[in-house]
Amino acid sequence: LENLKQINLDIAFLSASGFSPESGFTNAYIEECILKQTVIQMAQHIVVLLDHSKFGQVLPFTFAQPRQIHTIVTDQKPDDKTIACFEENQVQI
Repeated sequence: LENLKQINLDIAFLSASGFSPESGFTNAYIEECILKQTVIQMAQHIVVLLDHSKFGQVLPFTFAQPRQIHTIVTDQKPDDKTIACFEENQVQI
């Protein structure tokens, strides 16, 4: 991770295994979450790629909250509660 902190990142594209307004963006493995948290700290713009099946899913480890993300790319419109969460946190869908 120390080497990663020396890289200047403009845009980071990350995936998540799950998202809920209550738990944020989640994954199954702590090591992956630590890496993603480091990337989020380093990048100027964060894009999370989520297919529709990930909405409402919560895995053991949270790597980000909506306020830390700038853009979501997905294949289907999420439910109204999720959209409201993204709008409240100024996340572009």
